Amino acid sequence: PFYNEQIKIVGFFTKLESNIQLQQEKINLLKEQKKGYMQKLIKKGIGHKQFKKSELGEIPLSWQVKPLADVVEFYNGKAHEKIIDEKGKYTLINSKFVSTEGKVQKNVSEQLVPLFIDDIVMVMSDVPNGKAIAKCFLVNKDNKYSLNQRIGLFRTKSMLTKYLYYYLNRNRYFLKFDDGVGQTNLKKSDILKCPILVPPFEEQQKIAGFLTKMDKKIQLEQYKLENLHQQKKSFMQQMSI
Repeated sequence: PFYNEQIKIVGFFTKLESNIQLQQEKINLLKEQKKGYMQKLIKKGIGHKQFKKSELGEIPLSWQVKPLADVVEFYNGKAHEKIIDEKGKYTLINSKFVSTEGKVQKNVSEQLVPLFIDDIVMVMSDVPNGKAIAKCFLVNKDNKYSLNQRIGLFRTKSMLTKYLYYYLNRNRYFLKFDDGVGQTNLKKSDILKCPILVPPFEEQQKIAGFLTKMDKKIQLEQYKLENLHQQKKSFMQQMSI
């Protein structure tokens, strides 16, 4: 292209790159804000003035501390290697699926461990210093997923599922089992000892509702970022024609 056109093209891509960077920074800030709110809400709750001592430090007077075993039923997944099928009807929930938030998927022809709406699943094995250990996924559809081995399944007995999902996801209790040297393998017995802060049900709803709104904001900004990347990719392809 002519020099003036080169200047316009460079200016366009410079602005697009700047917008991508700003959008990523916005997402990072929202994630940091959510992390801060989570730490405050799940430890101190909403509007409490009276507190008591517990094994998890000071907690609101009306809250309880219970082992995870008291509030969930726990199940293990099963090996699916022999029924992997790219045309399979069901999506296999394995560590890669959970760690990529569903972006990397495998299909299977059978549901060896069927999952249902509001089931919580959690990665139980990972490499040293991995980002997948104790990462959770909240099942949003019936008759769609099957659970792989080394992924744990929680079904709540009495707690609000969404609150428990936020509480368990990458909880520090589980991360302490990663020594940074060998493979981390969480045992059922250790998992079920995890201490859970249990607010009254109404407060669980408020906490979960607030964090869900934060997630929706982050997701919306992620869509905007993906669109910007797609624009860049599209224009680059046009330039190469």
